[in-house]
Amino acid sequence: MKPLNIRNIVLLLSLPFLMAWLAACSPHKYPQAFIVADSLMEEQPDSAIALLNAIGSSMHQHGEKDRMYYELLRLKAADKANQLVPDTHKADSILHYYEQGGDKGLLATAYYYAARTYYEKKDAPQALDYFQKAAEVVGDDNELAGCIYSQMGVLYTNQGLYENAEDAFKAEYEIALKSNDTLGMVYALNDLAYAAEAHDDHALSNERLTNAYHLALLQKNKSLLACIFHTLGKKPLIDEWHTPAKAVFSFYDKSLQP
Repeated sequence: MKPLNIRNIVLLLSLPFLMAWLAACSPHKYPQAFIVADSLMEEQPDSAIALLNAIGSSMHQHGEKDRMYYELLRLKAADKANQLVPDTHKADSILHYYEQGGDKGLLATAYYYAARTYYEKKDAPQALDYFQKAAEVVGDDNELAGCIYSQMGVLYTNQGLYENAEDAFKAEYEIALKSNDTLGMVYALNDLAYAAEAHDDHALSNERLTNAYHLALLQKNKSLLACIFHTLGKKPLIDEWHTPAKAVFSFYDKSLQP
C-alpha cells in the first residue's frame, strides 16, 4: 500500500471540521408541524394553539433550536388568539436566546413578541424599546415591519406623543404602499385616522377614514371595512358623510352586495 503523503493526511484530518462547517452553514429545517402551526396563526389561531399543545410533550426530544422556536410560536399564537399572558420572564428568556446567537432570522419576531408582552403588562417604555429594536433588525419582512410601526404608533398615541405616532403610522403606510399591499394601506390609514382623532383633528381623521373606506370597498373586503367601522363607531358623527355611526354600519352591508 502506498503511504499517505502530508497533503492527504491534512485533508483527512480536516474532513471532520469541514463537515461540521458545512452543517453549520446549512439552513436549519424546522419540524413540519411548526410550519403548519405558523400558517394557521392569522385565520385560525386556536387551531395553531391546539397543534402546538399536541406536540408539546415530544419537544424534549428536539434540539435547543427547535425548542426555542416552539416557545416563540406559542407566544405568537397566544397573541394572535388574544390570550397573551404578560409573562415577561418567559418572553425575555426567549428573546435572550435569539440575541445570544439563535436563528437571526427570528430575532425581529422575538423582539416583537417580547414588546407585545410588555405592552400587555402596560410597561410602555420597555415595549417601545423592544419595538424599536425589532424595527432595526426586521430586514425585508414587510408584514412584520408594518405591525411593528403600527404598534409603536398606538403606544405613542396613548402617551400623547402625536408627532411620533404620525411618523410611525406613516412608516407603516409607506411599507404597505411600496409592497402594493392594499390590506396594509387600509390598516395604516385607519391608524393614521386614529392618531388624528386622538389629537382632536376631526377633519383629517375623516379624510383618512374616507380614503381607507374607498380602498376597502374596492376590495369588497369585510374584514377591512369592519376595521374602519370600528374606528367610526368611536366617533359621535362622521361630519364628511353626515351619517351617524350606526347608519354607516347599515350602509356597510349594502355596499358589499353585487
